[in-house]
Amino acid sequence: MTFTNGHIPIAHIVLPPGATMEMKADAERALSDVIAAGTLVNAEFVEQRVEALPEPHGPHLLANIAANATADGVIRTVKKLVPEVAKVVIGDWEDDEFQIRVGDAQGECAEPLRAAASEAVGAVIALGVPFRVAGLRPSERTPSRDTFVTAAQTNARLREIALEDEARFAKRVMTLVENDVAESVSLIDHLDGEKICTTIGGPDAASVGTFLPLYDRVLLLLVPDQQPADYYVRHYGLSEAAFIEYVKARKIVPIFKFELGRYPEPVWRRFVEDPSLPFATSRDLDYLCARNVWLSSGWLRELRKDREVSAVMHRLLSNFDGNSPYMRSVAGVFRMVLLGAEAFEGDMWHRGHLGAWQYSAALPFLEAFRQLVRDKPNADMARIEAESAAMHLAISQALGAATHEGLVSNERLLLEVAKAFGGESTALFSVSQATRLAEVLKGLELSFSEAIPPNEYVQIFDEANTKRMRTLVAELVQREERLSELELRELVQRYNQGVDRIARNAVEKADVSLVASGAGAATGLPLLKTALETGASVGGKLGRMLDARTGTVLDRMRGWINRVPAQSVRLYKIRRRLRAAAR
Repeated sequence: MTFTNGHIPIAHIVLPPGATMEMKADAERALSDVIAAGTLVNAEFVEQRVEALPEPHGPHLLANIAANATADGVIRTVKKLVPEVAKVVIGDWEDDEFQIRVGDAQGECAEPLRAAASEAVGAVIALGVPFRVAGLRPSERTPSRDTFVTAAQTNARLREIALEDEARFAKRVMTLVENDVAESVSLIDHLDGEKICTTIGGPDAASVGTFLPLYDRVLLLLVPDQQPADYYVRHYGLSEAAFIEYVKARKIVPIFKFELGRYPEPVWRRFVEDPSLPFATSRDLDYLCARNVWLSSGWLRELRKDREVSAVMHRLLSNFDGNSPYMRSVAGVFRMVLLGAEAFEGDMWHRGHLGAWQYSAALPFLEAFRQLVRDKPNADMARIEAESAAMHLAISQALGAATHEGLVSNERLLLEVAKAFGGESTALFSVSQATRLAEVLKGLELSFSEAIPPNEYVQIFDEANTKRMRTLVAELVQREERLSELELRELVQRYNQGVDRIARNAVEKADVSLVASGAGAATGLPLLKTALETGASVGGKLGRMLDARTGTVLDRMRGWINRVPAQSVRLYKIRRRLRAAAR
C-alpha cells in the first residue's frame, strides 16, 4: 500500500480476535449498504492498530472523522494539529514502515515535536498502515519550494493562541452535536442593530467606509495578504489609525478568516498584543457556521439520530438510474446528505466555513446545477462559482448579517443561490449596487471622511440615524427595478435643494427643545409650528430617546411645513453635525 495524491480506496474493518469467516462476510455485506453507489472500495480486515497510540480526543478526534488519508491531507493535518511543524516530508516504505519526517522552522525535530507529530499522523493515517515519524534528513533541512514557514512556526504566542483556539472549537462542536447545546460567541452574538458582512473594499468596490453611515456593525472578513504596506487603505479604504479606532468602538468587527499567521505581521501583532482590540478568530467563524448548520438543518440531526433512515437511503442509491441527469441529481443529494451526516464534525474541522455550502438550504439547487453543467465547457469553474456563492451566503447567515459580496464574479448566480436560501439575512448588495451606493452617498454629501474623529462619527450615526439613512438610500439604490440615471440624479438634487432651503430659512435653532414642542401642543398651533420650523432640536437623554422613537414623524411634519422632502430634514441635521465634527 502506498500513499498517492488521491484517496486510498480501502476500507479497514476492525474485528475481534478469532473472528470467523461468516462474521467477515456479514461485515462485507453491511459495508455494501453504507458505501455510496458507484464508489470502488476494497475491504481489508485488521485485528488491531499497528502502533499503540493514544485514543484520539479533542481536535485529534475531529481530525480523525472524515480524515483525508492522502499525502497532502496528512501534511495539512499535521501542520494544523502541531503549529510548530514547518515541514513534512512523506517518504517511502522502509523496514516495513511508512516513513514520515518532520521539522520546525530551523529544520530541527526535538522529541516532544516528534511525539506530537506522531500523534497527529495517527489521527488521520489509514487504519492498519504501519508508520514511523522521524526528524528531517540533513538534505531536507534547507528551505525548499515545499517549505512554507508561517509566523505560527516562529512565534510562541501565535502557537499558543492557535492551540487554544483548536481546543475551544473541538469542545464547542462536540457539545453542539452530542448535547444540542449551542455556545455563545460573545463578539458576534451580543451585537445589536443591523449588520453587514463584507469581504472586499478599495477601488474595485465600495470601501468599508461607505457602509459605516448605513449599518450599526460591519462584520469584516479580513483578507490574507503578505504585503504589509498600506494594508488597510488598499483593502478597506481606511487608514490604519481610523480602522483601529472603529474596531475599538465595535463599529467594525474584524474576523480573521484564516489563521493569524497568514496575515501581515504588523496586522496580527497589533491585534495579538493589544487586549483592547476585539476580533473573531477563524475557528470562531467555523463554529458559527457549524452552529447555524446544525440548528437550521433538520435533516442533519434526524439522520444522526435514526440510523435506519440512513441505511434505507444507502440502499436506494443502488437503484437510481445513473444515465438520467434528474436521477443523478437526486442521488447526488442523497449522497451528500448521507456523507454530511456521518462526517459533519470532521468536515467542520478540516474545511470549516469553506465547506459550509454543502450543508446549506441551497444543496438541492447546487446538485441540480452540478448535473446540468456536467460535461459542459468550463463546468469546473461553474461549479466553483456556485459553491462559492453558497459558501458566502452560508457565512452571512451564520453571522446574522446581510451580504456585500464582491468575490463571487457571477452576480446573477449569486442571486439565484440566494433564492434557495430564503430569509432576510441573505439580502445582498452586489458590486455594482455597492458602487452606486458610494456614488449616492457622495451626491448626498454623506461620504465617509477621516477628518471626523471616529468617536464623534459613531455618535452621529447612532442606531436611529443609520436606520433612517438605510431607508433613504434604499429608495435610491434599488435591488431589482433600478431607477434610471436621470431619475436618480433628479431625486438626489431634490433632496439637496431641500437642504439648501432649510439652511436659508435657519430652520434648526439649538435653544428649542423637544419638551418645548410638546408644550406647544398644549398652548396652540402657532407655538407647535414655531417648534417644528426650528427643528425641535433634541437635548438630554429624554430628548434623544423621544427623537429615536418619533424622529421620522417629526421630520415628515417639518418637511411639510417648510415645503421640502422629509429626507431633506434628516440630511440637513446630519450634515450639520458632520461639518461641526470635522472642524
